[in-house]
Amino acid sequence: MGNVQQLGDKEPNRLPTWMRFDYLRGVTPFDARCMVILVIVPTLWKLLSDDFSTLALLCDRPPLFSFKPEWVYQWLLGQRCTIFGKLTPQFLQIATSILLLLFIWRPYRLLLVPGLVCFWLLDTTAYLFRANTYTLDTPLAILVLICLVPVSLRQAIGGSHAPDRAARLVVLAALVYVSTYYVLAGISKLQFAWNWPLVVRTGNYYPASFIWHSQEMPTWLDAIASHASAYFQRYPIVDTFSAVLVLVEQTLWLVAPFSLLLRVHAGLFAALYHVVVLLTTGIAFLTWSFIALAVTLPFSKMVLACHRALYERRKVPLEDGVSAGVLPHSNRGMIFSVAAFSMLAAIVPSSRLSSVIPPFYNYAQFGWRYQSAEEFSDVYRVGWRHPTTG
Repeated sequence: MGNVQQLGDKEPNRLPTWMRFDYLRGVTPFDARCMVILVIVPTLWKLLSDDFSTLALLCDRPPLFSFKPEWVYQWLLGQRCTIFGKLTPQFLQIATSILLLLFIWRPYRLLLVPGLVCFWLLDTTAYLFRANTYTLDTPLAILVLICLVPVSLRQAIGGSHAPDRAARLVVLAALVYVSTYYVLAGISKLQFAWNWPLVVRTGNYYPASFIWHSQEMPTWLDAIASHASAYFQRYPIVDTFSAVLVLVEQTLWLVAPFSLLLRVHAGLFAALYHVVVLLTTGIAFLTWSFIALAVTLPFSKMVLACHRALYERRKVPLEDGVSAGVLPHSNRGMIFSVAAFSMLAAIVPSSRLSSVIPPFYNYAQFGWRYQSAEEFSDVYRVGWRHPTTG
């Protein structure tokens, strides 16, 4: 018997090089488990930090912004009072947190599905009263995709360091979705203006955000953001270069599924980019930095590398482990089916001809420019500031 028959599912890869998911053959349940933890834990921290209590008071009022209601919103508009009459926002927050934490401990769909239902009811109803923030919505979409992958989640997220088919599909679903929405965000910028880096003027965000929303940042953050804004305005070339880097980062996700090296760079770059955006503008896509790292870092390899460096034990035959994770030709259809579904979940809501089905929203809307303070017409506001609470 040859090596192919001895290994069972090992056979020569006949796919063109550009179509090979080389790293994903080596994905382990430990990688998938780390990914799920990095998606869920920051999300729950944000979920429990938000105050949704006003939803119960607003349930008899129309939404605060206009949109074309799809079937799910039409249903919610008629049912949300009943929902929050029996399931209060606080109950949904606590129930979601408990169920998703239990899912990390015991990765069963029996825990994940009701957790996602509670999460979906809360966040989707909140969407009726605010614009989409993506901080909670994107993790919810990723968890829904993970739930829909036709594999045993107990096996896929079990924590083993051996390459596994189920883990590969779970990570692939999340990775393709994340890669697609970053690319869509980049495309939307070029759709807004082919020379977007020259017109966006990120240095104008700091004064514009105060004029738009009376945004006041914490003292330490305000000092950083105001300094960065003044620096960008003083040196427009730095502003333009920063905008070019953003486009490069988002374009890099286009090839991230095909190369471990490019994927790690894309994940680290995206995480750093969101931190810089927070420090310079106050915009906190809180969960996105963690998501970018969750779907790109090879956690099993990192742990093994640290183990070797610290204890100098004999090397683990990584090459054999990676080879053992190769899917047979008959299973490649599942790989491309999962990848295609995740990609469509991000692309379809971005089409003007399609209806948005929460939690899959439109990511092709990140193209804009920031006006300078001189371009704004006079804005008048009347208000009263509480002397104690501010």
